[in-house]
Amino acid sequence: MQRGERLSAIGSLLSKGWGGGDLAPRQLRGMLAPYYLLRKGKRAKAARKLHRRLSGQLPVQFAFVILCMSLGATSAASDSFTLGKCDEQATSGWAFYCDPEPAPEEEVVEDAPPAPAPAPTPQTATEQMMAFRAHVDELKHRAVLDPTEENVRAYITIQKQMIDQAGHFTDQWQRVIFGSPDLSVTDDFPMSAAGIGVYQDQMKAVRDATFREVATTSGIIFIFEDDSRCGMCRAQGEILAQMQDWYDVPVLAVSRDGGANAAFPNAVIDQGQLQDFGLADYPAPTMALVTPETGEIAVMGTGLLTADEILARTFVITQVPVGQRYQAGGAR
Repeated sequence: MQRGERLSAIGSLLSKGWGGGDLAPRQLRGMLAPYYLLRKGKRAKAARKLHRRLSGQLPVQFAFVILCMSLGATSAASDSFTLGKCDEQATSGWAFYCDPEPAPEEEVVEDAPPAPAPAPTPQTATEQMMAFRAHVDELKHRAVLDPTEENVRAYITIQKQMIDQAGHFTDQWQRVIFGSPDLSVTDDFPMSAAGIGVYQDQMKAVRDATFREVATTSGIIFIFEDDSRCGMCRAQGEILAQMQDWYDVPVLAVSRDGGANAAFPNAVIDQGQLQDFGLADYPAPTMALVTPETGEIAVMGTGLLTADEILARTFVITQVPVGQRYQAGGAR
């Protein structure tokens, strides 16, 4: 049944019930307007129209029917039309005391406990020593720049601590040497006065024998200048002349400037020989050990050398390998 047919049926039923004539669909539609407004949720407008209808424009019986239909329509449109409902749009406007929806509870994330601080790295011995030295320097500089009693006392105190620590180190060092022959050098190079005397006598004998042996195959080149201009050349000539007598070592005296030396009246004058030997740039006096058979020349030194020094240097040059002179068991 169409909407218009339903209205005509309702109009006929109403006119028969209250003795009125038939109502046109348009007229009936106007009378039923409050009912449709309520169904659409327009309550205020429906109430005004219903008030006009109840004010004389409709028979009382018909207005009562409209009111009942309107209430039924409202109930049918929303079974939950009560002032206490807040969940539906149709009723939320009448509920003035609706509680707002509770905000979702935020999940509380507990902060992780802070990581324990890393254990401090132990200082190395070198770092500790550098820190101690810096502390000592600070106390010293403070005492010098501001020599109050407190500052000077602090520096003296730290100095005493250093001396005590050095004494403790020395004591322990000596105790280790006492029980470690492999670490001791006194077996080869004694430190006491008596030991030094014995060692020197032994070494003098060894050096003396070595020089005598070397003298059989080698000789000494003595470079000098005139005695009047070179006093050390005169003294060196006297020493070499004595050694020539004692050890029968040949000495070749060469004058750089053509001058004379009292100890060697038969000296030769340099005419380029020193250049050939690689000795032209050496000062006077200079001594060199030369081996004619091999042509080797080893400079023993420049300046004034005593007989013992010549013996010791000859021993080192001919008997001690390079790098072993000061090792344990090595001869000096």
